[in-house]
Amino acid sequence: MDTALALAAEAWGARRTWFLTNGASQGNQIASMVAPALGRTLVVQRSVHSSVIDGLVLSGLDAVFVQPSVDPGQGIAHGVTAADVAAALDRTPDAAAVYIVSPSYFGAVADVRAIADTAHAAGVPLIVDEAWGSHFGFHPGLPANALSEGADLVTSSTHKLAGSLTQSAMLHLAEGPFADRLEPLVDRAFRLVQSTSASALLTASLDLARRGLVTDADATGRSVEAADPVRGAVRALGRFTVVSDGFRAFPDIVRADPLRIAIDTRAGGIPGHEARRRLFLDHRVMVEVATDAAVVAAIGAGSVPDTDRFVEALHALPSPLTTGSAAGGGGVMLRLPAPGAA
Repeated sequence: MDTALALAAEAWGARRTWFLTNGASQGNQIASMVAPALGRTLVVQRSVHSSVIDGLVLSGLDAVFVQPSVDPGQGIAHGVTAADVAAALDRTPDAAAVYIVSPSYFGAVADVRAIADTAHAAGVPLIVDEAWGSHFGFHPGLPANALSEGADLVTSSTHKLAGSLTQSAMLHLAEGPFADRLEPLVDRAFRLVQSTSASALLTASLDLARRGLVTDADATGRSVEAADPVRGAVRALGRFTVVSDGFRAFPDIVRADPLRIAIDTRAGGIPGHEARRRLFLDHRVMVEVATDAAVVAAIGAGSVPDTDRFVEALHALPSPLTTGSAAGGGGVMLRLPAPGAA
C-alpha cells in the first residue's frame, strides 16, 4: 500500500496522496475539516458540491461565498475568477482557505494558477475540488492538473474518468508553502472518516487506474482524438450546438475538458431530460448527465467508444418535440436571473 500511495503521489505531482474509499465527497469533507486550524471562514465557490457544504457543517466554519458566472440560457454555473476571489478575501480577515471547483460538470476549467497566486498572496491555501479532472495532465491534449497550477490540496474523483472502481478517489497534498502545516491535519482528518477496513478492491483499482494513466498515454490520446470528431459532426450537421463553443464568453473559463461532450439538445427541438431518456430507451446510449437544456456525454481516459453510434442516435431523436409533458410545459425554459439581480 505504501508503494501504491507513493506512486500515485509521483504520478499526480503531490507531496503525499491518500486513497479514499468513500469517493471525492470524503476528500471534500476532509479538506473542510482541516480548515479550522487555519482560520474561521472559508472563502468558497457558491456552486461547490454538497459534500463541501457538509464539511462546513462538520467543521463549524463560517463561509463567504463567491458567485460563479452563470449561463442563464443553459441554466448552468461555471467558475470564479481570481478577481472575484481577491474581492472576497479583502472582506474576510479571518480566511482559512479558498475552495473552488475546476473543472465543472460541463468541463469548464478555471484559471487555477491565477486563483492560487491570489490565495497565496493573502496567506491562505487553495483547495480545489478536481473531482471531474482526475485525468488532467496525463496527455498534452488535456488541461494541466490543479497541483501543477499551484493548488495546495486537491480532491480527485478517480473513478469518474480515470478508470478506478466507483466510490474510489484520491486526496493530493502539494509540495507547497502550506504542506508542513496541512499534512498532519489532513492525516488526522483522514483517519477520522476512513474505515479501518477499507476495501482492498477499491484501493487496488486506484493503483491500476494510476498505472494505466502513467504507462499508456497513447490510450488517453486516442480518447481525446475520439471526442473531437463528435463535436465536429454536431457542428457540421447543424441541428444541435456544442455547449463549450460558448465558453469563450465567460472570463472565468480558460479551457474546456475535451473528454466531456456537452450538447445543447434544446437547439434541436428536444429537452435534455427527454433526450437522455430516449437515447437510453431507444438506442441504449447512456450519457453522464442531463439538464433541461443539454446532455453531457463523457469519454473515460483510455476508452474509445463508438462515437459514430452516439452521433447517429442523437440525430435520430424526434424533433420538434411539442408535447407539454415532455417538453417541460410547451418547451419554454425558465431563464436563471443574472447574479445579483432582484
